[in-house]
Amino acid sequence: MNKYTPEERAEIVTIFIKNNRSIIATQWKLSQTYSNLPMHHKTTIFESALYVSARSLRRILKTDLNIFPYKIQLLQTLLPKDPDQRIECSNAILRLSGEIENFSYKLIMSDETHFLLSDHASKHNSWFWGTQNPQLIHETSLHPLKTSLWCGIHAKNIFGPYFFENDHAVVITDTAERYQDMIRNFLVPEMEVQG
Repeated sequence: MNKYTPEERAEIVTIFIKNNRSIIATQWKLSQTYSNLPMHHKTTIFESALYVSARSLRRILKTDLNIFPYKIQLLQTLLPKDPDQRIECSNAILRLSGEIENFSYKLIMSDETHFLLSDHASKHNSWFWGTQNPQLIHETSLHPLKTSLWCGIHAKNIFGPYFFENDHAVVITDTAERYQDMIRNFLVPEMEVQG
């Protein structure tokens, strides 16, 4: 473990705070500032700066200072009509399963994942260290700028992947209209090809 001077240790902590507590940004800045020192793995930056292991640092924070990591909850903002729409959809599926023979074999289950194109918080990296749980909730917009990847699964086939993009292969955010276009222009022809 490299030993830093007290001034270098203080600067590492300052750089970390100034870079929104980003270890990656801190490493990059340190590589520019101290090009003569080898870069450490992210878990050892503070070990080197503070002369303590990551395990000891965590023990000190939890046992001695009563500071714990709390994950910030990211919740999708629900609209007043959402609960009623969920119940309506569930009832429709129950009704159709009783009316249509082999309904489950005619069903396509689909999912999509979103690649965010804006400065949107990632819940995997949102931790808060404190002496008590702050009960932080970060409400996000239901429709941040993103591109989506869609895939569907049927009893016999897999459909997709399908990326939402325009005629020039530029990624676009999906909307209800684009989703309907995907069903008409991609899913229906794909179902006809696969049988």
